[in-house]
Amino acid sequence: MDEPDVLVVGAGLAGTAAACVASELGCRVLLVDHAPVGGGAVARQPLDPAAAPAATPHARRWLEWQARLRAQAARVETLLNAPFGGVDADGRAILIDTGQGRHRAVRPRALILATGATERVWPRPGWHLPGVMTAGGVQALLKMTGTAPPGPILLAGSGPLLLAVAAQLCAAGRPPVAVVEAGQPVRHWRSALRLPPGYWREAFHYRLRLWLARVPWLQGSDVQAIERREAGLCVTVRSPQGPRTFEVTTVALHDGLTPNDYGAAPPADLLVRRAGDCAGIAGAWAADAHGACVGAEVAQRLSHGQVPTRRWQHRVESARRAQSVLAEVFAPAAPDPLWAVDEHTVLCRCEHRTLRHLRDLGPEPTVRELRLLGRFGMGACQGRYCLESVARLCATPQRALDARRIAAARWPWRPLSIAALVQSDPTSPPR
Repeated sequence: MDEPDVLVVGAGLAGTAAACVASELGCRVLLVDHAPVGGGAVARQPLDPAAAPAATPHARRWLEWQARLRAQAARVETLLNAPFGGVDADGRAILIDTGQGRHRAVRPRALILATGATERVWPRPGWHLPGVMTAGGVQALLKMTGTAPPGPILLAGSGPLLLAVAAQLCAAGRPPVAVVEAGQPVRHWRSALRLPPGYWREAFHYRLRLWLARVPWLQGSDVQAIERREAGLCVTVRSPQGPRTFEVTTVALHDGLTPNDYGAAPPADLLVRRAGDCAGIAGAWAADAHGACVGAEVAQRLSHGQVPTRRWQHRVESARRAQSVLAEVFAPAAPDPLWAVDEHTVLCRCEHRTLRHLRDLGPEPTVRELRLLGRFGMGACQGRYCLESVARLCATPQRALDARRIAAARWPWRPLSIAALVQSDPTSPPR
């Protein structure tokens, strides 16, 4: 295609809906995603094209938007396996064609970021060990390959995603040994009554799966430590009934979600909008509705017509209210999420920096000291998993430290190979 009017980054529910609506209103759209398959975290499709697609309500909605998008094939190009590198000062967006090992530069008139959310994982002793991953990582593996990590699996942390992943493991014939939930959702059943019916149906399905598979749901419980054993991992759990231990091969952690909004501010003359969870956590039920609203807004700003968005906006507002209710229902019982850390606990998994390394910087380290001397936020994830806990641990009654102050707002979005940046696509505009 010629230079796109709109570049959409992220081919999940929000990005697909945004690309679809913008193209239906006459925009030329380039839709890119770093994954080899579309669908994003919620509606991710199997790697095997012959495999049956997921039958969840969210996956069905994504497939419906895909069908509408295919009808706009003359105005839409979809590029998978293409990480987004960022936008330079001249408004060029850099995409990495991983198959060809080279980059492609495009000059869109508008950029829609639909990059979803990042899982929050609080540090615990041993969380850096091999065999420890995120619950979302287990879910992605299940959706793409239909398989789970080998051996017994323990899910721990807080939030409804733990129940969703546990139910998916049960459906795959690999029920977890337990779900360790820091909150006490059953105690907040009155608050849960304010949730829309779709959330109740989903929760009932998950709980039924766990009940049939006899999976314990340990509420008001936390992982105290993870230790390496010859046969795998030994997990010590603090529960209201007393300490419990589990011998497992895999531990999947999840402590909530944060918007995946990393990156430097693009040039002022480039129209930029965020769609879906990267604009604020509203959940899967709102993702495509918010994407459609953003796609319509961008098309209108580019003088490509307009469509009514009231029904989509209503769904987004309803989903955001539901997220507030879920935050109440799943609020952790322990007030301090970092209660278990000691001086040997790794805070930054990328650079293997511990609480002792943080304390060695002094009682009130500056942002410069945290980054250059402590190496916090300097690893491959650029602080996505450590800076929130580092900021909490550095806070004093006189000083509150925002994790965003420590993070460096800059491109690239993720680590990119120098070889790909050197070798350009022949169709890219000159540098």
